Amino acid sequence: EHGLANHFKSLSIEETHVPLLVRYPARLPAGRRVERPAQLRDILPSVLELAGIDARVPMDGTSLVSAARATTAGDDGSEATYGFLFREVDPEYSFTQPGTLLGIRTPRSHFVWSQTGRHEYYDRVVDPREDKNLYGGDQAVAVASAERRLEAWRHAHGFETLGESGPIDRLTAERLKAIGYAD
Repeated sequence: EHGLANHFKSLSIEETHVPLLVRYPARLPAGRRVERPAQLRDILPSVLELAGIDARVPMDGTSLVSAARATTAGDDGSEATYGFLFREVDPEYSFTQPGTLLGIRTPRSHFVWSQTGRHEYYDRVVDPREDKNLYGGDQAVAVASAERRLEAWRHAHGFETLGESGPIDRLTAERLKAIGYAD
């Protein structure tokens, strides 16, 4: 696990790639595999669609039902998943990555921005286990693109101050608490 120990230690593939299994014989074909990445935010829209309930409100996620019913894979490589891990820098826990981490993963790459400046970039096509950090190497154009996409996501979701020193604003604190990352 990239030399780290315990849970909530990083945004590595071992921490964030968790299979989602759904069984609903009356509405979904058996044995279908959806190749596009799913996020927790996709579960509610998927369950509501399977139950035939119109949410009548905008949702952050996207239902996975049509992808599960598709007969061919529709992954064009543009689907990105985003993640964050908020943790104060603590020298007692040197076996974890310190500070706030923000990440964007696509089928082709994975970029992790770190509050401490220890950023990571992986080419998932040639390195699916994400063992060789290419940040600072020959991938400057790809890294810059990932940084721009991550920054746009950060601002669109109200994480402008995440990773900056000082107190967290009330809205960010409420969002972190709502998903179980803060008390």
